[in-house]
Amino acid sequence: MEEIARLASRVYAHGTDEVPDSLPSEPSPTDVVDTVQLQPELTRSEDDFRATLSRESPILAGVHENSEIRSIQEALAESIFQHVLRNFVAESIEGKVIGFTGDGPYQQSDLESLATKLGATPDQFDRAYTELDWVIIGKADYDVDYLDEAVKTGDIQFFTQEEFIGVILFGEESLAKIAIRKDTKEHDGIRLVEDLIVYSKVESVKTSMKGAIQTVCQAEDKPVRTETACIPGKTVTTSKTSPGAPTNKPIEVQSKRFINVDSSASAEALLRWPTFDSDAPRHELDEANGWSEESALRMLGYTVAKGVSLRRRQSALESGVRTLGLRRVVGHLAWLIRLHSKNSRRQSAVSNWEHDLDWLKSRYGST
Repeated sequence: MEEIARLASRVYAHGTDEVPDSLPSEPSPTDVVDTVQLQPELTRSEDDFRATLSRESPILAGVHENSEIRSIQEALAESIFQHVLRNFVAESIEGKVIGFTGDGPYQQSDLESLATKLGATPDQFDRAYTELDWVIIGKADYDVDYLDEAVKTGDIQFFTQEEFIGVILFGEESLAKIAIRKDTKEHDGIRLVEDLIVYSKVESVKTSMKGAIQTVCQAEDKPVRTETACIPGKTVTTSKTSPGAPTNKPIEVQSKRFINVDSSASAEALLRWPTFDSDAPRHELDEANGWSEESALRMLGYTVAKGVSLRRRQSALESGVRTLGLRRVVGHLAWLIRLHSKNSRRQSAVSNWEHDLDWLKSRYGST
């Protein structure tokens, strides 16, 4: 402080104690001459001031203007912040390419800024999906197409925003925290990713195995058209035998177990469609019969999660009917509706299940 006071007194020594009340509207020739004569002195004073700062306090030299001071203060604060922050980080993300989509509970832009400070590179839709290491999903307004493409790429880790913060601050152990697990289970974005992963695997199995099955059938001289779908623990082949062709038998291909199921929905004879009147007795179709929400139908890609199109839901239902049978699919939807009908938080899902049940009835009839 003494140094600053001394420098300030030297600056003011070049000034004057008297301040004029007003300035003449038109300067006289004498005033102009005096100004010209004083200018070199003012210049020398400024140069002397800068020289003094440079000589006696190099840190202060050249930062006497407010804008320069603010710039240096901000840079210093940023440097201190990054130093402190890196000391608290348990999991380094330096060098990672991270995609962010959606807000909640934090703003996407804030997390992108944080990732940048920690040495990561946020994806600004300018990176190939194959370059992504992580994708961080907010609770709302996430980009479904972005997630779909990321899932198709594979080898990408998906986190909620809370998981992302937890991993940074506490390491991977934070993912075992009950609160974070509970939040993840109820996170629509993560559930969508899980469904997309299953759907992607099913499509991959269909593509890769269809050729193998067809090859075996051709080798046995059986003109059979096949469709393949995957449920937990087995791969199921539905067969459509051409007229005159012998019935296809279960076969083994590449250590995969195949079973034949009747793919004709009309074979579900005497199916009675469930009703949901509050006083109506439950039909046997409505019983759970071992169903759970982590069902084979869901493994076939069926979900009413936010962002999943009606067309995709109906496609998954058709796969379910071919693979599991119409009775099982209808029974499962009926069970879901009854299970969640009084849950105010699941009314949107209930509405979608009811719509899909009506669609099945219109498509396959009420035989």
